[in-house]
Amino acid sequence: MIFRIVLVLLFTVIASTANAQVKDVEHMLAEDWQLEYRMKVYAIIVDTRIKKEFRKDRIEGAIGVPDMDNLIPFADSLDRETPLFIYCDGESRSSTVVAWLIENEFTEIYLLKGGYNEWKALGMPVDKTRLRKRRKRLK
Repeated sequence: MIFRIVLVLLFTVIASTANAQVKDVEHMLAEDWQLEYRMKVYAIIVDTRIKKEFRKDRIEGAIGVPDMDNLIPFADSLDRETPLFIYCDGESRSSTVVAWLIENEFTEIYLLKGGYNEWKALGMPVDKTRLRKRRKRLK
């Protein structure tokens, strides 16, 4: 019985801590997200879609971080207080990235509600400059 009580208390503390961390993330509509980005002195837009999608079109100024192999070195190069504006097509992939960023103590994260699909549907500005694939260099 005491074990159950301790287990319930432990679970409650862990859950409340996790909820407190999630509240640090701002889930914002496109117009508000863009306005908040423009108000920051130094902020980074992170596109978490796959490389093919990123090369086709993206939010202007975005940096493509399509997977964990790219996210970890990218995040390691940043100050943990850098404002990060995260998006994907919807919210699933970007939510995973946000969870990892929170776990790694990033403090200012803004998630684009509805993702890039919503951004385009609202007619927000898009960079359609096609990016080339990088060729692998021979060693």
